[in-house]
Amino acid sequence: MTWRARLNLPREHGAWAMFLVPLLAGTLVGGGWSAPVGWLYVASGALFISRESLLLVWRARARGRPDHTAVISLAIYALLAFFSGAVLLLHFHYHLLLWLGLPGVLLLLINARLAVHRIDRTITSEIIAIGAMTLSGPAAHYVAGGLWNDTTWWLWVLSFHYFVSSVFYVRYRVTALHGRDALARQRVSHLSLHYHLLLAVLLVLVYLIGSLSSLILVAFLPIITRALYHHRNPPSTLNLRRIGMAEVVYALIFLILIVSAHNR
Repeated sequence: MTWRARLNLPREHGAWAMFLVPLLAGTLVGGGWSAPVGWLYVASGALFISRESLLLVWRARARGRPDHTAVISLAIYALLAFFSGAVLLLHFHYHLLLWLGLPGVLLLLINARLAVHRIDRTITSEIIAIGAMTLSGPAAHYVAGGLWNDTTWWLWVLSFHYFVSSVFYVRYRVTALHGRDALARQRVSHLSLHYHLLLAVLLVLVYLIGSLSSLILVAFLPIITRALYHHRNPPSTLNLRRIGMAEVVYALIFLILIVSAHNR
């Protein structure tokens, strides 16, 4: 058994990017590393990782065969998250974290429950998961800078819409080549196309009224361009590994530009 399996770590590279990129962006925009930020990393990291153990526990229970190893790992991650969160709330007095932590936990529980019933790959379920994971951005900004302001929420809004793009795009790529239902293929294609067109229009409008940096427009440019290009020129092959790596690269570009936009 590998160390990843022993620790029940998430397997999807995309999930790590959706959690870590907002977390790092919030830290760097908020003011950088500090002791409270370290506690936040432990709390949010334990919460993020615990989802895999929770899934194993619930699935084993549904089969009537308890997984004691998963129960132990879930208990360890839950205790780490609870203790670290308590330090942030009671010692460092970051009480507003409750407004992010409680919705985050609720959304992850909903997503995990859907996964147990094998409906976690729906667009709705994936968007719910992204909503929870990207809350790491505003949490890090608040803890790193001690401020709860418009930037705190902008980090979440931008991160959320950025990563939702990958849900529609990847679903479109897979369905376009392997979908058996013509109506389903058409529906997914329209959803992806309309999402990216609307996203582009909204970003330009917000930029024109002066509420958005030009660097943030540039940060979204790769994902909007790749989606619109492939709708215009549908690929004849599908390499999910290559698509996943490209999405990680785009996410790193997003991280660099969004931090630069707020720190210049």
